[in-house]
Amino acid sequence: MKTSNLARIIIGLLFIALGVLLFMKLAGFAIYLPLPDFLLSWQMILIVLGIILIASRENSTTGLVLLFIGAFFMARSHFGVDLRMLIRTAIPLLLVLGGVVLLFPRLFFKKKRRVRDKHIEQAEDLELVNVFGGGTRLIESEAFRQGEVTCVFSGADLNFKNAGLDKKGGVIQLSSLFSGCNVFVPADWEVKTEVTTIFAEVSDKRLKKPDHTDHEKVLYVRGVLLFSGLDIKTA
Repeated sequence: MKTSNLARIIIGLLFIALGVLLFMKLAGFAIYLPLPDFLLSWQMILIVLGIILIASRENSTTGLVLLFIGAFFMARSHFGVDLRMLIRTAIPLLLVLGGVVLLFPRLFFKKKRRVRDKHIEQAEDLELVNVFGGGTRLIESEAFRQGEVTCVFSGADLNFKNAGLDKKGGVIQLSSLFSGCNVFVPADWEVKTEVTTIFAEVSDKRLKKPDHTDHEKVLYVRGVLLFSGLDIKTA
């Protein structure tokens, strides 16, 4: 299983579990779990998301930030660590980390160059997972077929300006939570949106609607939008 799929599954299960537990608590159900309180806190969610992003290697910087924020507030709220002590401890750790980055820059910046290269997609299939981040993908496939896009508290721009579609058309399966997605398409493409919206909006913002569309060039956008937005624009 690819890392992006694994991250999407883990994040989805994490949100489902948290939602069920919160619903049970609000409904007055007694929850008996032999687990420490800090494992069911919002700080632990940030830590888990940070670890997932670091492991995916595509959003390692965001992952480190989430991991640091979660650990910082968990130490303060659940373990009674003094704020001044946290700051005093964080300063030397940051200095050491900065020194390591200066001594071994390739260990940190080589991955970022790889991510930048992946922003240009030439494959027929696309997989994209954005969590607390975002970015632009330039799709240059001559016969784009399908793509899976997952956005959680983030955004994504998909640009099909230099792309072609498969003979049967292309399909984007979009799952969006508290996010926004922009899809840029050539003027002669036909776009059909078949999404389920919950407190969400789908807008066709192409400045000039095409006088005619090639019915062999159809891009289908399907999926679920929750507290999100989807805009169709001219490439």
